[in-house]
Amino acid sequence: LNVSERHEGVVTAIALEAIVKLLALVAVGVAVTFWIATSHTPIITDDLLVQFETDSLYSSRWVTLIFLSAFAIICLPRMFQVMVVENHNERQLQLASWAFPAYLFIMCLFVMPIALFGLSTLGADSNPDLFVITVPLSQGHDAIAILAFLGGFSSATSMVIMAALALATMVSNH
Repeated sequence: LNVSERHEGVVTAIALEAIVKLLALVAVGVAVTFWIATSHTPIITDDLLVQFETDSLYSSRWVTLIFLSAFAIICLPRMFQVMVVENHNERQLQLASWAFPAYLFIMCLFVMPIALFGLSTLGADSNPDLFVITVPLSQGHDAIAILAFLGGFSSATSMVIMAALALATMVSNH
């Protein structure tokens, strides 16, 4: 095995997974923001505004999660495999320098509307990690929930494949 061996087919599959995941999240976000929320309950209620005005919003847990997420982009074996090992030339870095932030921006665009609508309709005791699936299910939109599930399944599959590939290469060579 060679540490610098490239897997172009795997990278193509990861790119397809990223598109599926992005389309699924945007579809759920558009549905919640412009279709479900306008016909049922407003996204922002007075209870939510009071909840976000508290000082506990920027707690030590929040700061820790932000820093861990920032370091995960650089330090995880999956990201190292894609950024360093699978990189062919400098033009790919130029593309990634604007495409990756744009991808992250689009991914984050509908997170707040989905979270706010989920908190206002499902309550504080519900699991916020599952809002992308549970919000459409709670409103009777099963097709959107299935699309969200497929996006999440696609993402999980990609994570397992790339992490296994990167770790197998690292373990077998070092």
